[in-house]
Amino acid sequence: MPKLKFSWGWIAFAAVWVFALFVGSLNDFYFDWLWFSQVEYLPLFQKMLTWQFVIGCCVALFFFILLALQVIVPRKYGLRKFSFVIEGLLEVRDADQYEPLARLVTWVGIFFISVIAGIGAAQFWMVPLQAIHSTPFGTTDSVFGRDISFYIFQLPFYQWMTQLAFAGVFLSAVLAVVLSVFHGLITIGPRGVGGDRPAQIHLSVLGGCAMLLMALGYRWSQFDLLQNNHELITGANFTDIHARLPVYGILFVLALIVSALFFITPFLRHRMQFALIGLSVWFAVSIVGLGLYPEALQRFTVLPNELKKETPYMLRHIQATRKAYKLDKVQEIEFPVSPGITATDIQQNPGTIQNIRLWDHRPLREAYKQLQEIRT
Repeated sequence: MPKLKFSWGWIAFAAVWVFALFVGSLNDFYFDWLWFSQVEYLPLFQKMLTWQFVIGCCVALFFFILLALQVIVPRKYGLRKFSFVIEGLLEVRDADQYEPLARLVTWVGIFFISVIAGIGAAQFWMVPLQAIHSTPFGTTDSVFGRDISFYIFQLPFYQWMTQLAFAGVFLSAVLAVVLSVFHGLITIGPRGVGGDRPAQIHLSVLGGCAMLLMALGYRWSQFDLLQNNHELITGANFTDIHARLPVYGILFVLALIVSALFFITPFLRHRMQFALIGLSVWFAVSIVGLGLYPEALQRFTVLPNELKKETPYMLRHIQATRKAYKLDKVQEIEFPVSPGITATDIQQNPGTIQNIRLWDHRPLREAYKQLQEIRT
C-alpha cells in the first residue's frame, strides 16, 4: 500500500489562510460587541449570537448525519472492493491501495460541506425566530383565507426548511452515486447505466425524499404567489390565479405520485421504469405549465383586454395598501377656504406655514447648475 505524502508548504498556506479568516472575523465581532454595548443593545447582540450558534450547529449536524449515512448504510449491505468500470473505456478493479485516500477525502469533504452549510444557515437566524414569535395581524387574504402574518413570518420559515432539506437530499444523492460508481455498484456501458439492487434501493429512497420535498415546495409556491411583484400591482394577478395557481396544484399531486413511485420501486418488477416515466411526465408538465401556459394566457387573454382582466386584482391591491397604511380610516373634513389670510390664521397654523417652500426647487437646480458652469 503506497504511503500518502503531504506537502508542508500547502499545509502552512492553508493554516495561514484559516488564521487570517479567523482574525478578520474576530475583529468584526469585537467592533460589533463594542457598538452594541455603546448603544445599550448588548442583550440583543448576545441573543443573535446564541441563535446563530444554535442554528448553525443544528444544520451542520443535520448535513453531517445525512451525508455520513450515505457512507455508512451502503457498507451494511456490503460494498465491493474499490473499483471503477466504464465498459470499453476504463476498468479499475480491486484497487485497494486507493481505499484509504478515498475514505479520507470523503470524510473531510463531508465535514467541510457540513460546516459551510451551518455557517450559511446561521445567517438566517431571524427566520425561525420570526416564525416562533409570530403575531396574528387580524386580517386574512382574499385567496386562501389565511392570516397575513402567515405570509410574513411562517411561510419564509417553511420555505427555508424545505430548501435546506432538499439541499441535503440532493448532496446525499450525489455522494451516493459517486460512491456506488467507485465501488462497482453502478456500471456505465454502451447499453446504458446499470446498477445492483442495493444501489437501486438506496437511490430510490433518496429520489422519493427529493420529490416529496419538491411537492412541499410547490405547495409553498402557491402561497408565495400572493407576494409576486408585477408591473401594475404587487400580489397575485389574473395569470397567477388562473394559470400558475392550478398548475402548482397539479405539480404538487404529480410530485407526490412520483415520490410514491420511487418509494415502491424496490418492490416492482421493472423497478426504475415507472419512476422514470413519472419523472418525465412531471418534468414536461412543469415546463409547459410554468413556462408556456402562463405566457400564452398573458399574451392572448390578458393583454388584449388587460384593464378588464386585471381590475379585480388592482382593486384588491389598492384596498390592501389603504388598509396597511390605515388610509381606510381617514376621515374627510371640509375646510372652508377664504380668500384673505390674516395674522390670526398664520398664528393658528404654524405647521403649514413652516412647510411652505421659500425657494422653488424646479428652477433652483438649473440656476445653480448654470452659475457653477459659468464659474468653472
